[in-house]
Amino acid sequence: MVSLRPHLARVAADERRRASYRRICNTYYTFCDLLACPPSNAISLAPWGKRVYDRAHEMTLRRFFLVLLLGLVLAQTVASATEASSLLASWFARQPNIQTWSADFIQTRTLKSLTQPLTATGHVWFAEPNHFRWELGHPPRTIALRATNELLVIYPLLKRVERFPLTGNQTGQWRDALALLEAGFPRSQADIESRFRILSQTVSNQICELSLQPRSTSARQMMPLLKIAPDPLATALRHLPHGPEFRFLDRLLSLDPGKSGSGEYTVRGDEPFLRGHFPGQPVFPGVLLVEAAAQLAGVIAQTDPEIPPLPGLKLTALRAVKILGAAKPGDVLRLEARITGRLANLVQARATVTVNGRVVLQGELTLSGQPDSTAA
Repeated sequence: MVSLRPHLARVAADERRRASYRRICNTYYTFCDLLACPPSNAISLAPWGKRVYDRAHEMTLRRFFLVLLLGLVLAQTVASATEASSLLASWFARQPNIQTWSADFIQTRTLKSLTQPLTATGHVWFAEPNHFRWELGHPPRTIALRATNELLVIYPLLKRVERFPLTGNQTGQWRDALALLEAGFPRSQADIESRFRILSQTVSNQICELSLQPRSTSARQMMPLLKIAPDPLATALRHLPHGPEFRFLDRLLSLDPGKSGSGEYTVRGDEPFLRGHFPGQPVFPGVLLVEAAAQLAGVIAQTDPEIPPLPGLKLTALRAVKILGAAKPGDVLRLEARITGRLANLVQARATVTVNGRVVLQGELTLSGQPDSTAA
């Protein structure tokens, strides 16, 4: 009697290899579709009767996909690192022009006796050359304030104040940790590396997050890890010289510095001018639609990484402006602008304002700043 087991085993092994080959080919075609490139004629899903299965062919395909996947991973890693470096370079380039800054922060403390870390939120303000206020909690439970030659740590609930000298050669946890705030924020990559070790850099939605560790041993006891995430969109809004009463740009949605951007303004309904425009039927004035578009165009122009901000930049001319609709309280203005040209202290832009997808304004704007007195 002849046993069929060896034959059946070979058939099963061949079928497994064929299924593996089909999976590899399907994956290959998927990659070709994603990369928008034509597939090679050397790889076929033709019936097995028309193609002799080759184990070496399968191994070649496996090596090809391994190299391809590794290349994609490395490319993504390099792209992320390049993007992080680009964002940081752009951010540091603007630091010398910043005299004040503020930031929200989250304090996280890990205690051995607790399974979950303790977190608290706060806010910090800084102004050149060395003025800062640091508040923890809402309402504040701890306030750190720099006086002339000392640091005041205030505990409002306890009605207690602690004093720490900031002159001479005194050292200590508070002195070393808060000296980082006393000096403001680093102005360059070299400056930041002199005070911190950069543990990691990650980029998400154009926000680069840095994980920093103070170099001072005593400072690390108070602040073992510091994470900062400078938001380029929030930073760009600081270029608006207008006061809150005449600011018609609540937030930026996107920004290609010096080129284009988009933002939003919500018509709240409590704006003073709406009481007279018109009584009982408030309508956002068309001229302020133009102003909102000009403010966005100004922010885009002032963030150009290759051109210093123009002092006194303001709207000076309009061309082909059409007001095609109106906005009422509760409406959200979607603003879009693109810089179309620059010449010396003049900036040309094209802008559009929409409400619920409906265009209410479009036109061309000209902004001008004070001429550069240092130019030849």
